[in-house]
Amino acid sequence: MTKNHLEDCILPAYPKNGKWFLEDGVEKRPGDVVLSSTILRFSCNVRFILSTVSPYYDCESYYNHPTCLRLCPKPSLPTGTQILCKNSKDQFIDCTVIADGSSITFTCPNGFVSDRGTPTSTRYCRNGVYGNSAPSCTDVKQNPVYISTILYKSKTKIQQTPTTATSSRIATPKSVITSRFQIPEPIPSQIDNDGKKLICDYTRGMAYNGSYTEDVEPGLCSHLIYDMIDVSENGELDLKKKGSSNNSSSFDNLYVSRIYWLAQSPATQLDRLDTPVPLIIIHHTATESCLSSAECKLQTRLIQSFHIENRYWSDIAYNFLIGGDGKIYEGRGWISEGAHTYNYNKKSLGIAFIGTFTNSVPRKEQINALGVLIEKGVQLGYVATDYKIFGARQLSPTESPGKSFYELIKTWSHWSEKVV
Repeated sequence: MTKNHLEDCILPAYPKNGKWFLEDGVEKRPGDVVLSSTILRFSCNVRFILSTVSPYYDCESYYNHPTCLRLCPKPSLPTGTQILCKNSKDQFIDCTVIADGSSITFTCPNGFVSDRGTPTSTRYCRNGVYGNSAPSCTDVKQNPVYISTILYKSKTKIQQTPTTATSSRIATPKSVITSRFQIPEPIPSQIDNDGKKLICDYTRGMAYNGSYTEDVEPGLCSHLIYDMIDVSENGELDLKKKGSSNNSSSFDNLYVSRIYWLAQSPATQLDRLDTPVPLIIIHHTATESCLSSAECKLQTRLIQSFHIENRYWSDIAYNFLIGGDGKIYEGRGWISEGAHTYNYNKKSLGIAFIGTFTNSVPRKEQINALGVLIEKGVQLGYVATDYKIFGARQLSPTESPGKSFYELIKTWSHWSEKVV
């Protein structure tokens, strides 16, 4: 007789907060012996849900039987709020049924700002309850956000005071004329007739240079207070003073977490980095460049797929990637060991610039984003204050980060000629 015809399977115990039934309707109890091919149908008590999609399992697949997870309350949020939900395995799920171990990441609807001062907020459900309080979204039209207004004279340096989530108060030297006003009409264009740049940002007040105009809803502009800044001769402004709180907010504006570029979950568990890391290793992806958010997200997904499916690595190799749109894309992040530079992964962050830089260098926005990223790492304690920067070609047999880009890297103050 074949195995499928032998009564050699002992029925398992009922799952906690649930029960199983034999699909053929025969009444049996845990501990009874049945055919190994006997099909069990699992179900859970009220306010619990199966940990798997299918309720059907054969008796011999004992170690794969589902469990019953406690359901979490449905979140109550303003209409229009965007929600993304993940289960305990970091897989996207339907937000209408949220079980224990899941998380909800929300973005306030247009016209509202989060009370936590961030574009997104995440809640985690443990034992049927959320570990943090429910977020709220404030109607900007009912509660205008104070930002600040300055008249910035060419390259005059400014000093900055600590900012809050809803304001950016800037102290300026006596040589700089300051004023405060609220424009009654929406901004007609980014540059007014006097050559001054008008900037509107209802979440941070940090959209200097107009570089984050995609984060601003134009319809709200009549309800905000603006920054008006003189445009220098070359059209460039740099108000991100090293060490200021501006850079922290800039990081939040530039950062694109895995959930927003639709990353796959790692194929296997990742090892932890030894932090703070003393080394920053710069790569290029040797792919096409990208300029828009959509293009950069797609490139990042394609790179991850190639690394997992063709290289058989656990995840995308780099800790972070920087796109031609000037945004920072989360790879393995601050605490997980990368797979970018053999013998150096444990003590370094691998940062890749999306594109091929053999005969050209990355855009200024990408270089600026690298500075913001590294400074944030130092601030959080993940990067050593005396960190060294290397081009990948210094530490492994590769052309990365490209000849032209490497020549630029060699001019940076933290670049090290001495290989460690």
